[in-house]
Amino acid sequence: DLKTATYGVRCCNDTKFNRSEKRDWCNVWAASRVGKKLTPINDNRCKTSATFPEAESYCAYSGARLCTKKELLDQCAKGTGCELNKVLVWSSEPAVAPV
Repeated sequence: DLKTATYGVRCCNDTKFNRSEKRDWCNVWAASRVGKKLTPINDNRCKTSATFPEAESYCAYSGARLCTKKELLDQCAKGTGCELNKVLVWSSEPAVAPV
């Protein structure tokens, strides 16, 4: 059930944002740990388990957004921390049920 499902969070943006990195082959900046010090929502911890609304809020609070499916497949967020390279993470695009 996607309303209660939890996955990891990786954030992207067209411009640099807190703790983000840019890969040479990508047009976006990406990060897995985007918190700002001493803020109640984003306290520099990895977001390895979040619902979709929580994931959107986590990225938005830092001026970013969830990465698109293409950005994730292009590995724009790979290696940005939190050991999320081999686990499911949220995408900004809706899931498509297999046929």
